[in-house]
Amino acid sequence: MTVVFSDHEFYLLDDLKYYAAIYNDLKLCYKIELYDISEPFLMQSEVNSINARILSKEETSHEQIIKKRKKKTRKSAPNENCLFVERHFQDIISKCRAAGFLKNDSSAVQRLLTGNKIAKDVFKSVADRLNVDGPNDILNVPIEKCDNWLEKSKIIDLSEKDYILPGCSSFIQSDVIEGLNMISRDKLKFDIVVIDPPWTNKSVRRKR
Repeated sequence: MTVVFSDHEFYLLDDLKYYAAIYNDLKLCYKIELYDISEPFLMQSEVNSINARILSKEETSHEQIIKKRKKKTRKSAPNENCLFVERHFQDIISKCRAAGFLKNDSSAVQRLLTGNKIAKDVFKSVADRLNVDGPNDILNVPIEKCDNWLEKSKIIDLSEKDYILPGCSSFIQSDVIEGLNMISRDKLKFDIVVIDPPWTNKSVRRKR
């Protein structure tokens, strides 16, 4: 992440700048449309329902509907912690805008929800190419093939797949047991460990 603004209470990060710097070394361009998120996440059925109410003139804008929902929630179950977090968050937003970050174009407020359609469409096109619903095979990759100690990013080929490695980085992609044994044996340390079981049935909820 790239820190673009900081205060004694928070940091404002811009991961688009971080990824843009990585891909620039490889003459690649990050899809900025993936960051076109201007509304809270709602299921498409909820978006359609809210827009239908607006078009039927029950409400004048989606903001009114969302505010009413929040008021009902607060009346039925007031939560001081949530209110504190909300006030603190609004204070952070104000400081960032005062410093010249975060757009605040009130004249561009739309009556209807878009459901973040642009970002969803771009993600779907990428997901289709990656075949995310296909087999989730585990690759047992030796650690020496996953290092990049150069200052610049590079593309490596592992099991007929391309991976982008930022400068001065390394990763392991393997079975959990093998990865843990490798870390313990070689006294390796990593900034982040992601464990994702290869569920065959993706409708099963990951409760455990």
